Parts: sequence; C-alpha cells; structure tokens
Amino acid sequence: MFRKCTRYSFALALFIAALVGVGLVSTPGFASPGFNGDVPISGIFFNACTGNTDNFSGTQHIVINESESANGVFHLVFQVNVQLDLTDPTFGTCPGHANSQNGFSGPAGETTTQTSTGKIAFECPGPANNALIYSLNTTTLNPDGTVGFSQVFPSFKCK
Repeated sequence: MFRKCTRYSFALALFIAALVGVGLVSTPGFASPGFNGDVPISGIFFNACTGNTDNFSGTQHIVINESESANGVFHLVFQVNVQLDLTDPTFGTCPGHANSQNGFSGPAGETTTQTSTGKIAFECPGPANNALIYSLNTTTLNPDGTVGFSQVFPSFKCK
C-alpha cells in the first residue's frame, strides 16, 4: 500500500528543516531569542490514495522559543507548520498541509525527551483521494545542546 522507504523519506523531508531550526537554538540554560522563519521544502511522495508518485513543494514556517527560569529550569517550544502543493499526474495540483508542536521543560544540563503528534494531509479531488497521515515524533534535547529526533507513522488513511 504505502512503500516504507518513500513514506520515511517524505516525512524526514518535512522535519529535516525543523531540526535545522532547532540546531539554531543555544545550549540549554542560556537565554535565546529563538527562531522564527520560513524554510523551503520539496521532494517525492508515493501517494497510496491515488496510486501515483507525486512531487511536492512548499514552505515550512518554524517558530522556536527558549527561555530559562531563575531556578535553572529551561523551557523550549517549537512549532512547525507546512503549506504544500502536491502535483499528481492524475488529479493535478493538490493542496497539502502539515503541523507539529513540541515543548520541553527541565533542569538545564540534563537530557530531556518529549513526544508529540503531527499530521500531514493532502486534499486531491474525489472520494478516497485525500491522504491523511498521523505521526508520532520523539525529540531529545541533550546537555550539550544537540537534538535527536525520530518519527513513526501509526496511521495512514485515504478519505
């Protein structure tokens, strides 16, 4: 139904720019103005709903805020919103969107892991041609300021 390698490559493409943005955040425990910007995105997606291999392109809007409380607890929130156009050989241009939000709080200098959910949707004309993909995202913020990220897809639906 949905080839594993293309599913992961599509999802990774959506969130790689988010990770780049997170990499711009300073080491935990320091004040940071955060990041608020747009990052272009493009790639190839096997659309199991239409049975076609589609190209997509769009813009990711990434917002990252970081602060530290007087007691040494840091707070980090990042949100990714994506607007996409999927080009399907049968249905033409199909609009798409994705979103994910994650937040952390914890003592500075310790490893903190947080899990969030995300949603990717493409809306092609006709019944059962709309792809709806849910993701489970795990992000780990390490004491040295590096970030680890993994993503699984527990649900894929055609509506």
